[in-house]
Amino acid sequence: MRQTAFFLAAVFALILAGCGGGGGGGEVVTPVTTTIPSNLAIDAYVGENLNTSALSAPVVGSGAIRVGIDPNVAPPLGTEYRGLIDFPLRGPGRVPVGATIVSATLAIVVNSFEFASPVLVRVDLIEVTTPFVSNNYDVAPVLILSPSASGFNVVGPGRLLVDVTPLMQEAQTPPALPDLQLRLLLPLTGVRQGLVTIDDLTNQPLLIVKYL
Repeated sequence: MRQTAFFLAAVFALILAGCGGGGGGGEVVTPVTTTIPSNLAIDAYVGENLNTSALSAPVVGSGAIRVGIDPNVAPPLGTEYRGLIDFPLRGPGRVPVGATIVSATLAIVVNSFEFASPVLVRVDLIEVTTPFVSNNYDVAPVLILSPSASGFNVVGPGRLLVDVTPLMQEAQTPPALPDLQLRLLLPLTGVRQGLVTIDDLTNQPLLIVKYL
């Protein structure tokens, strides 16, 4: 439906351009905007016991995604959690394989924030088969960016809009990935204890993409 509307709009723009009597001026193409909800049946988080390096099984369907270190699970060092979110990109109302990405935004709702001060959450693009498995916790990312370029600051509960355009552009590079798979984690240096809990039910993560 969105693609049909875009095609008709493009045809109409061409007709208007033809009626201009050769006055010049290029065609203006308006990007298509599509909103893709995450796959709740696949979204998960994985914990690592920082004392033993043992990984937990992925937790799916809990209604929340945990990111950070809980000092009360496996003390004294605690357990570090990393979130895994899957956005299916193909199919009606999503993103065509050959489309050019103008922008991509991750929309999430933070339900709880247990740090004493603002914390940076890093976002990695990964490429794995689904469902997620334990070792996706530390699988090598597809694209390596600085935390400031691919992450977001959390200061407390609330809705956040995160620019993930470079990650979506990489996912669209041939051969295009069928899903945008994001891993949310604390930066690998300067790690502090605390947890960020992201809603994965009532306000599930959304991917908002503008493309041509």
